[in-house]
Amino acid sequence: MKLLFLLLAAPLFAGDLLLDWPDLAPWIVGKQVEMILPDATKIRGRAGSVRPDVLVMYVEKTSDAKLHPKGAAQIQRTQVAYLELRDEREVRRHGPGPIGGSIGIAGIAAGAAISQATGSSVPFFVVPIALALGAVVVEHKSGSRALITKIRIAPQKEEVQP
Repeated sequence: MKLLFLLLAAPLFAGDLLLDWPDLAPWIVGKQVEMILPDATKIRGRAGSVRPDVLVMYVEKTSDAKLHPKGAAQIQRTQVAYLELRDEREVRRHGPGPIGGSIGIAGIAAGAAISQATGSSVPFFVVPIALALGAVVVEHKSGSRALITKIRIAPQKEEVQP
């Protein structure tokens, strides 16, 4: 029940998530994760599975290829205290958007003013086109963002021996 609540309420969380190790799998399996290990190596890759003692993943980027090379890896549970879940999908809008529309209108106005001042009709066409192309680049760059969820792993509970 707790896990179902966390999955449904995930968009409402503003800060870090605190999860127990067994609850981690539904959040990260098959997704891009990034973490800094105790030896200060930063690794990024796709999570494969969460076993009771290890996180199985495919390392795609690493800051220390000698200690943690690219490829299949098993990260010990004791080495994972914090990780970032990265959703690399682009947040895109259809059409020119508010920035592109505003810049296009400004371009038409600027082109009309320059055309009237110079007596040439060329700026009336060139200025809006140049500004519209710039707006497309701005819209594209502003729409490409990675959504990051920060996950802290709850400390492992000590088992009490009778």
